[in-house]
Amino acid sequence: MIKFYFTKRSPFARKVKILLSELRSPHDPVEIIPDLQSSSLFGEEYEKLVPSLKVPAIEIDGNIIFESNAVMTYLYQTRVNDGEDGAEIPLAPSVIRPE
Repeated sequence: MIKFYFTKRSPFARKVKILLSELRSPHDPVEIIPDLQSSSLFGEEYEKLVPSLKVPAIEIDGNIIFESNAVMTYLYQTRVNDGEDGAEIPLAPSVIRPE
């Protein structure tokens, strides 16, 4: 299962969250709450996972992928055909859906 690390107001995390939803990919969301009073902005545990402190990030099979575009590329390339019966999962053809 994918662990999805995000901050609540990040527009970069939002686009990854939308893609995870579109791909119907099961994931475990982990909200990272910034602590401005601490010497470690996102906490020591997250800092060990992602030393660059980039958010969002995903952890899958023990590997960490960070930076939203890299995460989205990975998810799209590896998950787009994981639908039922091998059918391709339909992604939105545009940003705006008429329905």
